[in-house]
Formats: sequence, structure tokens, C-alpha cells
Amino acid sequence: MIYFELPDSTTNRPINIRLCSLLKTHSDLFYPNVAVEAVFGCPPFCIWNGGCIHLPGEQMSLDHIEDLFTSYNSIGIPYRLTFTNRLLEHKHLYDTYGNAIASLGNVKGNSVIVSSDLMEKYISERYEQYSIIQSICRVYETQEDLDKALEKNLVCLPVKFNRDWNYLGQMSNPGNAIILVNEYCPVSECDSCKEHYESFNRLSLYIEKDHMKCKYGSLRHEMDQAGTFP
Repeated sequence: MIYFELPDSTTNRPINIRLCSLLKTHSDLFYPNVAVEAVFGCPPFCIWNGGCIHLPGEQMSLDHIEDLFTSYNSIGIPYRLTFTNRLLEHKHLYDTYGNAIASLGNVKGNSVIVSSDLMEKYISERYEQYSIIQSICRVYETQEDLDKALEKNLVCLPVKFNRDWNYLGQMSNPGNAIILVNEYCPVSECDSCKEHYESFNRLSLYIEKDHMKCKYGSLRHEMDQAGTFP
């Protein structure tokens, strides 16, 4: 069985729900042995959010956030919150909106995706129903560090390992590995990856008004036009 996670859990909720329902009622429309394992994302304007965020619409009310979790969980789809802002400090853990979101989704089966020890410890101690997933945004200095993380948690692999067939073939815990299949950057060894993610983190914290643009964006566009982007 091949398991997929669906992104944009808030803005794409209608189509995500429809897709999950179709998989159950009309599985003949899809490739065999395919399932949706979870959705991931975060209600907008949460300072704990990280990754490639965007800020559409308005901040969600607590009723709408509760309905967001319920709409997925009620059809058997776990929700994975992207609390992946690497620039968070201890003072940010008191954020009322972030804690409200975490509280409403704190049911068995849901997860929190983290990229720092600070957030991992906070969620594990305060919201015990969540399982922990290590984010693609987390920086692993060595391959040994990555292997150690895979021993105890689900880990979204850094993009540079996506096509490293030697490493993928010798992983000791492949069942704990998540591969991002819709990566935006066409350069897996991008030397600006860390800086790029942190620009989104600063945007979440309202330190900056805009995020860093992908310096390989024009290459991505050219590859899309030519049909050569994998």
C-alpha cells in the first residue's frame, strides 16, 4: 500500500474531503493500493506555523477550527499540524491562538510536525494525544543524526535524500520515512534552503512583510513548461 498525505488542509479542504470520500466509495477510479494517510497544514495566521506558508483570507474562529479537525477526523483522516517555525523562542509558547489550535486538535490519531526541540518538548508534555513527526524543515547535520531520528519518529526526509537511491536502499527504518513528492525547488542540493524556510518563519512572526523568493524559480518555470520537472 502506498500512503499519501494531502497538503493545504484549510484552503483545499473541500477538494481534500471529496477526494478522500471518492477513494472509499469509488476506489476503482484510482490506482490500486493507494490510500490517503493524513492531511497536513495549519489554520492561517498562527505564529507556530512554518514551511512554505501563505496568508489567505482571515484568521479562523475557534468554532471553524474545531470544525476543520472534525471534518477530517470524522471520515477517518488524521490531521497533522505544521508547527514548524524554527525561530520560535520560549516566549512564543504562550501564544493564545497556537495553544487554542493545539487544544482543539488534541485527539488520538492527530500529529504535530515539529522542527525544533522546543516545540517537540512543549507539545509532548502539554498535549499528550499527539504523535510527533519530524519536519523536512529540521536541519540534520549528519546522516547519522537523520538515522537516529528515524529510530523513534516519523521523519519527512530532507529533499536532498529524495533521489539518493543508495541511502534509501540501506535505511534501517524505512517505514518511518516520509518523502515530499511535490517539492517546489527543482534543485535538491539548494544552498539557500535553510535561509528560505527561515524567511517564511520570520513572516509568520511578523518580523518581515514578505518572504524570500526562490532563486531557482525561473528554472522551475522553464522545467514546468518543458515538462521535465520530475
